Amino acid sequence: MADLKKREEILAYVDQLITATVSGTMMWRVVNPTTFLWSTSSPQQARITLQRVDRKVPGTAVVNGRSVNVLKQDRQFVFQAFDNFAPNSSPVVSWDSGEDVDLNTRLAALFEAIGTAITQKSLDFLQSILPKT
Repeated sequence: MADLKKREEILAYVDQLITATVSGTMMWRVVNPTTFLWSTSSPQQARITLQRVDRKVPGTAVVNGRSVNVLKQDRQFVFQAFDNFAPNSSPVVSWDSGEDVDLNTRLAALFEAIGTAITQKSLDFLQSILPKT
């Protein structure tokens, strides 16, 4: 039962990250097309990364009434949190969403929220540099 409680706490934490991202209180940056980074210095120096991992996995599909082998797209996420003062660069927290469908869904929603916020910030910048008529 303790594992279930911890799992619910993790999901609730990701929900808080989504809310903070959508509200604009967390400003993420793009590391590369599949990785976002957020850094903070308060209440302590830390950073969070969220990485999307796309891979092809074997599967089957029905084509013309026959079952055939195919490669299916599998999308998972890796969430890591680092203490900037830790003596090594190992993550303090590391979650792989491939182990939990609900966590995968929540991290996918966070990834989408981050992408939307970054796109909006970029569009706001582009609008701000247009000549005024």
